[in-house]
Amino acid sequence: MKIFSVLGSPNKNGNTATLLAQFLKGVQENNSSVECSSVFLQEKNIRGCSACNSCRKALDTCVIKDDMQPLYEEVKTSNIIVLATPVYWWNMTAQLKTFIDRLYALKSEDFKDKEIVLLMTHEGTEEDSGAKVVESSLEQMSEYLGLKFTRKYGVSTGELSVSDNKEALDKVYYMGKNLI
Repeated sequence: MKIFSVLGSPNKNGNTATLLAQFLKGVQENNSSVECSSVFLQEKNIRGCSACNSCRKALDTCVIKDDMQPLYEEVKTSNIIVLATPVYWWNMTAQLKTFIDRLYALKSEDFKDKEIVLLMTHEGTEEDSGAKVVESSLEQMSEYLGLKFTRKYGVSTGELSVSDNKEALDKVYYMGKNLI
């Protein structure tokens, strides 16, 4: 079993990173045989899709040669993909959206039998509309690609940071622990 986690926050040590780390701690403490790999998108040079459609034509791959190339292999070889993002302007971050847009270069069979987990932080209330937009986008993408959108968790950080929120830390830890 292989898990690939994608940190879409521009902040390597912020609330979203803390949430993701706690989730992965739960996964690894309960499942020692699980292989986990991660990427911090802010440190990568990933250009936006140029809509050339070469990946759908004769080339069968993306023509943009940047840091996305090894990430394609991570997606292809993983069983579970964990996407972690803060909600900015009622949506996922630009870093995560660019990563997702570039997944267009993969074929539908590359997503077969994969699961998606979504972790979010937001400053609004627990009923944050931005979190609902992100969730809806991932649900529709998953349905289109045949992915299983199995788990989601979002937490407000408006009044309490994730590192100080024992309830959130416990919930996401047990979510990771019970993943497999």
